[in-house]
Parts: sequence; structure tokens; C-alpha cells
Amino acid sequence: MRPPSIVQSLRRRTGGVFYGWRITAAGFLINALADGTYFIGFTVLFLPISRDLGVSRTAISVPFALARIIGGGLGPITGPMIDRFGPSRVLTFAALTGGLGFVLLYWTHSYAWFLVVYLGLVSVGMQSGFGASTATAVTQWFLRRRSLAMAVTQTGYSFGGAVIPPLFALGVQTVGWRTSALVAGLGMWLIVLPLSTQLRRSPESMGLQPDGIPAAGGAAPAALSHSQAVMRDVSWREALHTSTYWLLAWSFGLRSMVWGAMGVHLVAIMVWKGLPEATAGYLIGFWALAWAPAVLLLGWLGDRWPKQKVAALGSFVALAGVLALALLDQVQVWQMALILLLLAPNEAGWGLGWAMLGDFFGRRHFATLRGGVIAVQAFMGVGAPVYSGWVYDETGGYTWVVWPVLGLVAASGLAFWFLPRPRVGG
Repeated sequence: MRPPSIVQSLRRRTGGVFYGWRITAAGFLINALADGTYFIGFTVLFLPISRDLGVSRTAISVPFALARIIGGGLGPITGPMIDRFGPSRVLTFAALTGGLGFVLLYWTHSYAWFLVVYLGLVSVGMQSGFGASTATAVTQWFLRRRSLAMAVTQTGYSFGGAVIPPLFALGVQTVGWRTSALVAGLGMWLIVLPLSTQLRRSPESMGLQPDGIPAAGGAAPAALSHSQAVMRDVSWREALHTSTYWLLAWSFGLRSMVWGAMGVHLVAIMVWKGLPEATAGYLIGFWALAWAPAVLLLGWLGDRWPKQKVAALGSFVALAGVLALALLDQVQVWQMALILLLLAPNEAGWGLGWAMLGDFFGRRHFATLRGGVIAVQAFMGVGAPVYSGWVYDETGGYTWVVWPVLGLVAASGLAFWFLPRPRVGG
């Protein structure tokens, strides 16, 4: 009797489910830890760290701005490394480094040491391989269902943002922010390191095809309807010579400016609008939870309608939320919850943007091209957190933060709406 093929063995181990969905599930959990502890989690720790270290909001915003420079510099380095060595190895390094940084925050008692640990370990680890590894793995394993699969991994950010920041808020009140950071670092090692082994390099490396489509004489998958993913891999040099690549990078940069200006300070903004700090921390979790249905819906639509228009739609809905925040002097809890619901669809633009990058330029150089976009995104957004902190220190409020954000969200939506498909050789 002939031994079972690798495909048969994989199907037997996964119950007949395409292995790409297993990678998607791993990406969901990995992104949950990244967003819950680092990207959103630190918004809850922002004020406690500022008070404990005795520094102004401008000063505590500086490392958040410098972290963007680090992320921008790492993008063009880690991208080619992922394309060469695979997402699993890079993610392992990222989890070890980021986890160590969170653990060492427990012994942080000075602003200088905070800068060293946050910038040298936490930011390097969290920005070097988490999002890049999961996005690359999903891009490699899916074509026709790429938007939906990317949306599922993106809802990991929603889940992590909904669960972990409220736990951070509770931890700050009970055991302090240092112990909360220590637990986050240990959890990262225990959860992310085993999951990193699931991010296999490509379906072809395991005898499979993207989307689980059976190979038929080497034929390419069927037409992809509105997705229209490229059937060949565009070289990174070709991609850099297209206006589409740079317009996509610019649209991501606008979104980065929005997040840097308002996302990092969101708890502080809600306190400025009259809400208790603990309530604001819990609302951060509610906001992240609201992403899930919005991101999944827009991801599902992105596999059926032009992704550019769907992503733009999310930004246009968010305009109403930012406008309401700008106009209301004081907010009630229900009003803030409604504003956060309106902001939620804007988060779908991240996953749809990465799906567009894969559709437009292929799979082989995806991580390298993503690294270039990350560099543009990071450097465009680098000054936004410091600007917001400076505005508060000078004016005692965030009025001159919220109104400019309104324009940035509108510009990001328009950039997505008019984003053209690239003209590359066949």
C-alpha cells in the first residue's frame, strides 16, 4: 500500500479544512496579543506611566513618536527577511524581543530607562515581525478569499483590543501598570512562540495550492471577480515604478497620522471630554470589539466589490464620528460609545490595504513591498503623537488635534477611492 501523500496527511490532521484557515486562526491570536498589549494596550498605560515617572504628556509622547521611526526603519529590513526566511522565524525573534521588553518594564523607575526598554526592546520586537508575518502568511495562502482571510486576522486586533486593555485598566487599579506589563510579556512568550510554528511559508511548500484549490495541470486559479489578483509576481523594482504603490503608501501614511494623533491619546481625549479615566479604558475595549463586525463585513465585501471603494467607505463613515467628537464639548458614555462605533469601520482599511498590495503586485515580494509601505507610513506619522501631547500641554485640551484629524480621515478615504490599479507588464 502506498504511503499517504502530504496533502492527505494534512487533511487528516486538520479534519479536511484547508490549512490556510489554520494559519488564519493563528494570525488572529497573534494579532490579538500584539494589539491588546502594544498598539491599543499602551493607550491605557499612557497616563499612569506619565504620572508615575513624573513627566509631561509631550515627554511621554516622544517615545511613541520615536517608535514610529523604529518601525519605519525596520520595515525595509524585516520585509526581505520574511520573504527569504519565512514568517515563522521572524515572528519568533519578534516575540522573544517584545516579550522581554514587557517583562523589563516591571523594573522601570525612570524616564531614561523607560526610553531604553520601550524603544530598544518593546518597539523593536512588536514592530519587527507581528503584523508583517501574519499579513504575509495570509497573502501567500489565499487569492480569491484574500480579503476575507485578511479580515479574520485583522479581527484579532479587535479581539485583543477588546479583552486586554480593560484587563490593563483593571490591573492598573489593582496591581499597578508594571505588574500588568510583566504579565503581558510572559503571556506573549507562552502564546505567540508556539503559534509562530504554524505560519508555514507557502501552500506550495506543503504540496497545496492557494485557497485550497486542487492543482489541475499547473493551471492558475479561476478568475477572481472584483479582486482581480495578479497571476504573476511583480518585482519590487517594477512596483516602485508605479504610482499605485506610492499612492497606497501615502494613504497608509495618512491613516498612521490619524492613529498617532488621536489613537495614542484616545483615553486622554475621553477624559478631556468629561469621562472618568477607568470608564475611558473600558470604552477602549468596547471600541476594539466594535471593529470585529465592521472589519469582517468590509473584508467580505472586498472579495466581491473593488477593495478601494470598500476601504474608502469605512473612512467616510468614520468622518461622522470624528465630527461629533469635535462638536461635543462634553460627552456622555452612550455618546462616546456611538462615536466609537462610527470610527470602527475605518479600521477595515488596514486589512483591505494589505489585500490590495497582494492583489496588485503578487505574493513573492509581498513582505518586501509591505516593508516599504511601513517605512512611508511610519515617517509620515512620526510627529503626530508629539504634536497631540504638545497641543494639550499648551492649551489644556485636544481641540486642535481633533479638527485636523477630520481632514486626515477625509483625505485617506479619498486616496483609497481614487487608487488606480497598477499598470505592470503581463
